[in-house]
Amino acid sequence: MKVIENAKQAKTTWDEKIDEKTKEKFRKYFHLRPATEYITIVSTHKRKYMNGLKVSKCNLEQGIVKCAEALCDAEKLKEVNIKLRNGNTRTFLTTKRPNKEYTIQAKFINEIIRQNIELKKLFDVVNLHLIGSEIILPGKKDKIDILAYGSTNENRYKLFFIEVKEANGNKKEEAFKQVKKYMKTYIENKDFITLINNYPMLEENIDITKFEPESWVVKGNTNETKISYKGNHYIEVPQEV
Repeated sequence: MKVIENAKQAKTTWDEKIDEKTKEKFRKYFHLRPATEYITIVSTHKRKYMNGLKVSKCNLEQGIVKCAEALCDAEKLKEVNIKLRNGNTRTFLTTKRPNKEYTIQAKFINEIIRQNIELKKLFDVVNLHLIGSEIILPGKKDKIDILAYGSTNENRYKLFFIEVKEANGNKKEEAFKQVKKYMKTYIENKDFITLINNYPMLEENIDITKFEPESWVVKGNTNETKISYKGNHYIEVPQEV
């Protein structure tokens, strides 16, 4: 399966060709999303929420380096052009998702990356790590908004399937139906297991067959001023009107 091959190649590039200083810069605002024909560099910077730059395997190293150098500088985000090795110019493209929804998604991913203390308490883990966003296998209709994992004080691992909705989106009951369906679709799928175990940018080698899966819903609320846990794996977060 090509998406698995691309994930493995992206992992090799990240692990073996990117220096630690570049990794640190890149992680602040970017993550990688392997696809069938390319690898997407996804931005969670406030000026480019959930926008992506599609690069080939051979251009990935340069794409990562260029993003770390240019896009982490807010002043350079107004006009984003990455000149790749083949001489072509690519720009970060706006996704088709509702603006408010992918803004919530990007902000929540940023809190995961920053090891938000409150989030770790809510998920009941001592460490919290992003795996990826918009994860989907070829031929499937179910797309995971955010996939993350964490370890507990008892050295157990949890795998978090997270569905993101804006304030005026589906009711939380419908959102939970969605994310539980996604979890059921993927958790025992051999290709999915292989894909995630070989995902790029992971902090450590993982085996999700040994993880405890949980489904969560994150929903925007225009009346909230901070992350608010409502119980039963349901979180509401601030959303602009």
